[in-house]
Amino acid sequence: AGKIDFTDFEDLVLSEKVPVLISPKDVGISAERVIFQGSSAFRRNKNWNAFRIGLVGAHSNGIMTDTMVLKIIRELSGNQGYRTLLQISENDCFPDCIGGTFSRSAFKNKKSGERYLEFVLLGSRSAQERRQWNALSEDQKVFISNLWMSVPDMIDKARKGRSWRNRDGGRKFETWEHVFDDIEAALPRSRFAKMATSSEIWLREPASETSGMMSMMSALNTTKMPVLLGRRGDEMSWTDFETHSDYLPPAALFLASVPVLTASSTTDLQTIFADPVFNLK
Repeated sequence: AGKIDFTDFEDLVLSEKVPVLISPKDVGISAERVIFQGSSAFRRNKNWNAFRIGLVGAHSNGIMTDTMVLKIIRELSGNQGYRTLLQISENDCFPDCIGGTFSRSAFKNKKSGERYLEFVLLGSRSAQERRQWNALSEDQKVFISNLWMSVPDMIDKARKGRSWRNRDGGRKFETWEHVFDDIEAALPRSRFAKMATSSEIWLREPASETSGMMSMMSALNTTKMPVLLGRRGDEMSWTDFETHSDYLPPAALFLASVPVLTASSTTDLQTIFADPVFNLK
């Protein structure tokens, strides 16, 4: 959880047969692929349920992402009842989620350090969630609004994919159908409808380099066998990196940001090179 499964994106780009539309102009949101990223069956006795949708090449209002995962969440929030919200996490996007960095008002996972934003459709909003929305630029607000408004159409397009079949999407969706019925009824009356430019997601022809890019990212996305300079980790000689008081620690030298899988103080190069943020750098 909390990280993109790039294997799914690669498999879909290389072999999935999905109807492709070419939008006459950039209205609403466009993408190369819409993928069912997985879900557990909805359980009414659980306080938190999530349904995940993956997008390849999402583009809207000048904001572009190569890959991103949206979490549709239904949660029980104390005495305030059920809420339905869209969650976007840093580790679920490449290169970023909203065309820039998250604001200080973003939530933060205490264990992983991952930051995430929440945009509520149904139910009460916290003060922190209001600040997250207010911190967005106008273009970002349109982007989020287009994502929310396109969710029903995303589901329709995801049903045509191989991942929907392989992950038993039909059976799981049946348990979620009442949630998506509520979403579809609420969207036209929401603040997102006022800012969105369309409620449809356009599927466009993939860029020629997409297949190669996804293949590369799939190969890099491993915590057991890192790929460095085109060679597998078990073909290289690994040693600890010696540091001195006037040098940066290895993690600061080699990683694009704070490591997500290990301590910042580690000197083990194999651990450092296996961390996803090394591959990003």
